[in-house]
Parts: sequence; structure tokens; C-alpha cells
Amino acid sequence: MKIINSLCGMKIIKNCVASIALILIVCLTYRNVVNYPFTNWDDIKYISQNPVLKKLNVNNVVRIFTPGAIPDEVIYIPFTYLSFLIERSLFGQEPTIVHRTNLILHVFNVLLVFKLLSTIGRNDHLAGIGALIFAIHPIQVEAVAWCMGRKDLLSSFFALLAILAFYQYARDGCKKYYVVSVILFVFGLLSKPSLITLPLIFLLVHVYVHKSFKINELWKLAPFVVLSILCLWMNQMAIDHHSRVMLPLKFRIMCISLVIFGWGKRMLLLEKPELFYCWPEAVNNLPMLHLGICFLIAIFVILLYFQLKKQNSLNEIQFGLIFFIIAFLPAAGVVIETREFMTADRYGYFPVIGILISCVCILAVNRNRLLKQMILIILSGWILYGFFVTKSQIRLWQNSISIWSHIIEKCPNLLTAYNNLGMAYINGGKTEKGIAVFKQGLNADPSYINFYNNLGKIYFESGKLEEAKSLLLRGLGLDPENGRTLKNLGDVYRNLGDFDHAERYYKNAVTANKDYISAYLVLGDLYLKQKRYAEAEAMFLNVADRDPENPSVYYNLALIYESKGHIEDAISYYQAAIDLNPRYWETHYNLGNLYFANGSYHHAEEEYLNTVALNQSFIQAQINLGSVYLHLNQLDKAESVYLGALQIDSNQRVGIHYNLGLLYLKKNELNSAIMHLQNSLLFDDNFGAGHYQLAKVYWHIGKYEDAFIHCTKAAGAGIIVDRHFLIELSQKQEPGYKGKTIKQ
Repeated sequence: MKIINSLCGMKIIKNCVASIALILIVCLTYRNVVNYPFTNWDDIKYISQNPVLKKLNVNNVVRIFTPGAIPDEVIYIPFTYLSFLIERSLFGQEPTIVHRTNLILHVFNVLLVFKLLSTIGRNDHLAGIGALIFAIHPIQVEAVAWCMGRKDLLSSFFALLAILAFYQYARDGCKKYYVVSVILFVFGLLSKPSLITLPLIFLLVHVYVHKSFKINELWKLAPFVVLSILCLWMNQMAIDHHSRVMLPLKFRIMCISLVIFGWGKRMLLLEKPELFYCWPEAVNNLPMLHLGICFLIAIFVILLYFQLKKQNSLNEIQFGLIFFIIAFLPAAGVVIETREFMTADRYGYFPVIGILISCVCILAVNRNRLLKQMILIILSGWILYGFFVTKSQIRLWQNSISIWSHIIEKCPNLLTAYNNLGMAYINGGKTEKGIAVFKQGLNADPSYINFYNNLGKIYFESGKLEEAKSLLLRGLGLDPENGRTLKNLGDVYRNLGDFDHAERYYKNAVTANKDYISAYLVLGDLYLKQKRYAEAEAMFLNVADRDPENPSVYYNLALIYESKGHIEDAISYYQAAIDLNPRYWETHYNLGNLYFANGSYHHAEEEYLNTVALNQSFIQAQINLGSVYLHLNQLDKAESVYLGALQIDSNQRVGIHYNLGLLYLKKNELNSAIMHLQNSLLFDDNFGAGHYQLAKVYWHIGKYEDAFIHCTKAAGAGIIVDRHFLIELSQKQEPGYKGKTIKQ
């Protein structure tokens, strides 16, 4: 018994050491990924700019679990989006956080693969090698390095846990493991629907453990099958069928051979993975060798079926091969379903486990020690080569420019690549390069409307309105219902001063795309600028219903109510906007102004301080903050704020000097008050308020002639002079000034 316990203890120690080694190798391989930014390959659209992920609340969680609620999302993956939402609410919106979570999930999956290989293969050393291959193989890079690869990592995590739980149930008959496997299966389906074939793997596990299967035991799979059907139905509700690429069915079926053959070559490292797999130009381009290999694979599957039927059980090698076939079926389904790409490496992230099970078991049953050692030596070199290929592949994911530049090299006719590369250059401040890429794309295909939209927007933002209008009108001719084109044309006409055309295009944009939030916002803003408050209010309330987490909606509603004199409503909406986005300094500033006007000086102080913290270059907020301190009679604070503002912005010196003059008047430091009031007039001699205050100071110290001069200038600048002050000044002014009048 002591010997057995000792052996078990040694096994646990060895497995812990192997696990730690695997973790370190994964972290070493992918350490650079955590510093990569979001890319414009879905990351920005579906993660950083996804309105559903802005705030963790019941409404957003409901939207995540509502099929089709996330615009343009082609699959139903609520758990994946829920993970992004929770992650963002806890740690903020940083790509580093997303990458770290992906890396942690990959580490967990590696350890679970190690456990599964050890369980099926019954050889911990070979299981460690298999887990190492899973960890650092180049075809795994896409799922780990791409932020939106989360769905493959998360679904695989739940799938592996579910398989291990079902294995435990099949072996021990403990029902709690069955319940756990059902729950984990649900989590996996909600992470990515490609796990709909997992019930067949559960069947495989049952046959492997019991060495047989009886028809009356099918009830055990019933919940899994029902859940898979339900998942398919929910995905059909979520799918945007208009986003599909229309290709002949025969052509798509023939392309499955390319997918299988290409995946096999990449698995064996006979060719490097690509970021994007384009469709071939014609069926005739499919090599007969590919079709022949697929035919042989089909024959092999048929023979395997009859062998299993004959022996009524299956061994570990057969288990792994069938595991792979079942898990790879959804990848073939993607080819038939048709997307812009033929396949993707991430589709092999989970199925590769089946191949690894078979390989580990083949090595385990090999009794020829010399042959096994030779295989392990060759395998070591193969793994080392794969490591360097993986490192090279990871570098391609470092930013949007590296991704799309590489894709264009491999797929020169892919218009999406030109569009996304151009946008990457534009967002990176390399406008000329972006324009060149868009023009290159237009030369390749003049009918691609996104090029017209993007070029039109660039010209619009650079002030070339006529060029922008011309390009956008050409784009509109290609697709008169394109919401983005209509909205961009509205922007151009608005800047040209043609508000009627702008309104018409904005209205057409929201008609063409009822979920186009930006079009609603600009139309509402147009109404607001035209003081059509009722229409603006209706537009923004419409947006609030569609996107209740959008802070700009509440900001604009606050502007409307402020303009209408509904101060309490305005304050409420400003506060709502701040709750959603506390870093929008203009909201704090406007709210501070309302509090100041209402005499709520302490609340005003808080909002002005927030404004200054968010935008230190906005001097008016500091001036207003100083005015708050003046009203609170906190003169030292006011002086500090004004003097600090004076050092930052010379363009605001008139107002700053004037307020400093008022401050020193309150402190009864008349010389300092005169100096700053005079300084305010040095920068603007027509500043009536400055003249009037200086006149009062001069009157106070007995300089009636100077007081009269400044009083005259104040009146000339439109300041209404106090009648009693005027009479008293006229009585005390020197004789040379008698008879002069001042406008009252």
C-alpha cells in the first residue's frame, strides 16, 4: 500500500511539473500578444464600439441573449459577449485585458487537453507531448491572438470540461456528472454553436467506456440533441442571410476537399497557415489529388464503421479519429453555408484534439523501443520548427496594418482587405497611404461602395466638400439604399449650408437602416441647431429606446431642455450622460454652468473641477471655477485658479485679468485690482465691463477724471451706466468736463 501511495504521489508531482512547464511554454510563446491593440477585423466593431458592451446591466444582458440583437453578428454567441461585458465592467476596455483573458483560456484548455490525453491514452509523458503540440501549434494562433477568437477558446473550454464530466458519468454512473455535463454543454453552445455535434462525441465516449451501445440507452443523449436543435433554431434567428456570399452549391461542396487537404498540410506543417483563405476562382482549379484524397478518407470512414460494427467496441486510436471527424463537421458546414472566406484555422482549434488522441495512442501501443525513440527525436525537431512558425504567425496579428497587408499579398482580389487596410492607415494618421489603398481598391473593382464612402468621408473631413459630394453621389448610384452613403451625403450638404438636402438624406438614411444610430443623432442635432426642439426631442428619444446606453443621446436631450428653460430636466439628463460616460468633459462643464446659474455653487465647483481634470486646456472652466470661489468668498482659491489659468492660455487674458481685478476689489487690494483691470483693457480696449469697473475704482480713490473717461468708454461699448453713479460722478468731476454727457 505504501508503494502504491508513493507511486501515486510521484505521478501527481510529475503531472504538476508538466502542467507548470506547459503554462510557462504557452506564456513564453504568446507573451507579445497581450500588448497588441484591437484590430479592425471585428474587434473594434463587436468589442470596443459595441453599444451592448458599454455597461453591465439587465437591459444589456437581455440584449446579449436575444437572437439577432447584435447588428451584423452572424452567429448566436451570448456567453462570449457576456464574457466581454463582465470583463469590461471589472477591468475596463483595454485590448490588453481581452488578450490576457484569451491567453488564460488557452492555458486552461491546454491543461484540460493534457488531462483528456492522459485519461484516454494512459501515458502521461505522451499526453504532455500532445498537450504541448496543442499549445503551440501554428493553427492555434488565430484563436488565441485574435480578440474575437474568444468564442473558440471559451466553447472549447466548456466542451473539454463537459467531455471529462460525461466520461466520469459513463465510467462511474454518478448522475451528478451527467447533470454537470449537460450544464457545461449548454454553456459551450452559448459560447459558439459549432458544438452542436458534441452529443455524438458523448456517444463516442459511452461506447469507448462500455465497449458497446444499446438502443435503449439513447435517452441519455436526448437532452443534448434537444439542446443542439434549439441552438440551431436560435442561430437561424440571429443570422443575417444578406451577408452571405452566393456561390453554387456544387462548387461549395467540391471546396470541402480543399479545406480537408489544406488543413491536413497545415497540421503536418507542410505549409504555413494563412490569415484568410480565399475561395478558388473556379471548380476546375480544384486538383484531382484533393478529390482523390477525400475519396480515400470516405472509404476509410466506411471501413472504420464496419469494423466497429463487427467488433462492437472501439480502441483509443479509433476514438481519436472519430472524435476528429465529428468535431470537424461544423467546419465543413461553414463551407456549404458560404461566407466571404472558405475556411479559417480557428475552426480546427477543437477538432485537432482528436488527431492528438490518436497520435498519442499510436505511440503508446508501439512496443519497438528504438522506433519509438527515433519518432520522439523527429517529433522534437518538428515541434521546435512549429514553435518558430507559430512565433512568425503571431507577429502577423500585431495590428490591423500587418494583418491586411499580408492578406492582400495572398488574396490580391479581396476588396474587404483593401477597405480595412485603408481604414487602418486612416485611423493611424497616415491619410495619404489610406487614400492610395482605397484608390487601388477602386481600380480593382469600381463597384465596391465602401471605397466611395471612405474616400468621401476623408475629403469631407479635409474640407474638400465638392470632391466628397461627387464621390458619394457616385456611390449612391451603386446602392441608393446604403444608409452610410446617405448619412455621409447629409453631412456634406449640411456643411455646404444646404440644410434641406441634408435633412432629406438623413431621413433616407434612417429609413434605409432603422438601427443606424449615427444617422438618428445627426438628424436630431440638425433639428437642434435649427431650434426645432420638438422634432429634435422626438429623434433623440427614439435613439434612447434603441440604444439606451448612448451618453450622447442624453447630452443632446439636456441641451434641448436647457434651451427650453426646463432646467431640472436638463440637469437630470446631463447627470444621466455622465453616469454612462464620466469622461465627457463638455457634459460636466454644461452641468456646472446650470448649477452656477441656479446658485448651487458647491455642485458647480464639483463639475468644473471634473471638467478641468478631463481637459486642462479648457480655460473657460477654470475661469468659471474661479467665479464660483468668488461667490463662495474663497478668495485665495479663486486667486490660485485665475493665476494658474493665466499661465496656460494667453487668448483668455481679458476675462482672467478682469476676474482677478474683481477678486482684488473684494480683498480691497486696489492697486492690484487697477493693474489687472488695466491689463484686461490692454488686450481689448472695447471691453466695456472692464472700463466700467475701472471707473468705479478710480471714483473710489478720487480720480474722477479717469473715472469719467472710463465711464464714457463703458457707455460707448454698450454698458448701461448706473444713473446715481453717473450723477455723483458728474458732480465731482473737474470743471473741464462739465457739460459732457454719458449714454445711460
